[in-house]
Amino acid sequence: MTTAWRDFVRSGRRLCTACERNGHGCLYGVDRLCFDDLARAMRVTLACPSEHEGGPGVAHGGWVAAAMDELLGQLAAEYAGAIVTANLSIDYRRPVPIDQPLLGRSRWLGQDGRKIHIAGELLLAANQAVLAQATALFLTIDGGHHRRHADWIAAQERDAP
Repeated sequence: MTTAWRDFVRSGRRLCTACERNGHGCLYGVDRLCFDDLARAMRVTLACPSEHEGGPGVAHGGWVAAAMDELLGQLAAEYAGAIVTANLSIDYRRPVPIDQPLLGRSRWLGQDGRKIHIAGELLLAANQAVLAQATALFLTIDGGHHRRHADWIAAQERDAP
């Protein structure tokens, strides 16, 4: 893999929709994005905030899933534009400690039309122990996607008994 990593520190325009709307940093503790354009890979530094503690001293599995979705989704969005998650599969390997430096890595596996395939892993920064591994399928979306989704939800609420 090339060593020509392009660093990008998160700014408001790079936050996901929820974090941008709420005007705060990343809910999943993502601090820094670094891209390898030649390999279509990304690494991030992050930490699980203590409010996402599941068992004593460890992250809730839901935080791990959301963080992996963010980690893999940021790479998909960087190279494919607007996307949504169609499938996310996670293997939980080890407990993820809270408030500890973590490293996330994701890599582009391929694209078939609207389908983007990404893989990644979450590691303990201190010793590179693999904590979780994931694969994901993302779909590119057009500008009307979110409006159609909102209309569908409104119709469900309107038609509910």
